[in-house]
Amino acid sequence: LATAPSALVLTSNNANYGPGEVRQDLQKIMKWAYDEGNLSPAEEDEVIAAVLSASARYFPEVPTRAMCRIMLADIKAESDFQPRLSSAGRLDSGASVGLLQVSPGGGSQELTLWKTHAKVSANTFSWNRDAGNGAGALLDWQTGSQMKLSALSNSDVLRPWVNIHLAMWVQSNSARTSSQDPYNWAAISAASATSSKGNSAKVNKLLVGAGLNRSVRTGLGTWVAGAATDGAGSYKQKGDDISEQYIDSVLQGVSVLYGKTMTADWLDRWVLNAGLVDYR
Repeated sequence: LATAPSALVLTSNNANYGPGEVRQDLQKIMKWAYDEGNLSPAEEDEVIAAVLSASARYFPEVPTRAMCRIMLADIKAESDFQPRLSSAGRLDSGASVGLLQVSPGGGSQELTLWKTHAKVSANTFSWNRDAGNGAGALLDWQTGSQMKLSALSNSDVLRPWVNIHLAMWVQSNSARTSSQDPYNWAAISAASATSSKGNSAKVNKLLVGAGLNRSVRTGLGTWVAGAATDGAGSYKQKGDDISEQYIDSVLQGVSVLYGKTMTADWLDRWVLNAGLVDYR
């Protein structure tokens, strides 16, 4: 990637799937969606790097190819690869911006959540505190140095690297907690810290969440429908046409990339460990 910071290391758990293959997928889905030209060459590099980085960092259990294709299809569904898109947003979340329609303000306060609680100095997992440093420190695409969360403003959410990392951190932790409200993540983190393996009875009780599958599908569903801590108001509730249309749209893009029809069961196939990733 010509425009990538020299210090950036991108990894894949699929030996034959790296930046070149992600670029092929990106160009294929953009051509299918008539979205060609919505990203500059430099922005294409940034998107390619961001989805690979986010896959390794927040979804290490999922095959890189599958996770990157889901993210590309998600971007198509949410913004048609328009990095500066702004819309009314989801529910009472406030204005949503960027490739993955992050809501930095309003009722969601997703940027504040990330700035306050994301860990960027290392890649850590509450369910395995002996796992090492995972994908390492989160670098900033612009500087090549460790991300300075405190310096980020709403305008930074328009940057593909920031937008994708913020959104996938939220989606991953939403899935891992079975759609727990982010307000409750601090209690989960605190309880995990008292258990060397993150599997104490208190942690397990807190992680029951909405009883939804801890899958990529739940991360996507929570992203559009909001948290469903007690099981009510989840993306699976009857009459929730918005969530259904959104997930169907993601699946259309995934199907294009795989060349065959993919269903919601496939999204549920990718189950994540219970807990929190990169949370402080």
